[in-house]
Amino acid sequence: MRTSETPDLPTAYAASPAVDGTVQLGPRSFDALMPPEIAARAVEVGTAKSRADAFGTLALALLAGAFIGLGAAFATTVGAGAAEALPFGVTRLLVGFVFSLGLVLVVVAGAELFTGNNLIVMAWAERRVSLRNLLRNWGSSTPATLSALSLLLRSSSPRASTSSAAARSGRAHSP
Repeated sequence: MRTSETPDLPTAYAASPAVDGTVQLGPRSFDALMPPEIAARAVEVGTAKSRADAFGTLALALLAGAFIGLGAAFATTVGAGAAEALPFGVTRLLVGFVFSLGLVLVVVAGAELFTGNNLIVMAWAERRVSLRNLLRNWGSSTPATLSALSLLLRSSSPRASTSSAAARSGRAHSP
C-alpha cells in the first residue's frame, strides 16, 4: 500500500489497455499488481496474442526456438569446459546463468515461446478468445519453436559436423 510518506516510484507515460478494451494514455507505475489485476492483465495480453496473424506468430516462434537453442548450446559448451576446472555446484550455477541468456534474448526480441502463449487460456476462459484462435496460436507457436530448436541443435552438434565433414571429403563410413 502506498502512503503519503512513501516516495513515488518512477513512472513512464505509456498507452495501457483497460479491462474494457479501451486504451488510456497515462502514467504507468512499476508497482506490483494484486492477483485480480494480474488475471485481468493476462486476459488482455492473451487477447492481443490471439489476434496476432499466423505468419507473425510463426516467425516469432521460430526466433524463440533459435534463441533457446543458442542458450542451450552455450550452456552445454560452458558446462563441458568448466567440468574439470570448477566444483560441480559452481559449474551447474554457471550453466544455468548462461542458459538464461537465451531466455533474455526471447524477452528482449519479443519472441513467442509456447510457454508464454499458455496465458491465452485466461482470455479463452473469459470468452474473449475463441477456441479456434487459441488452437491456431498454439498450433503455430509450438511446432515452430521446436523446429528451430531442433534444427539449431542438430546443426551444431559435434557428431553432425564431423559426419558432414567426412561426407564432403569422401571418407564417410557406415556404422
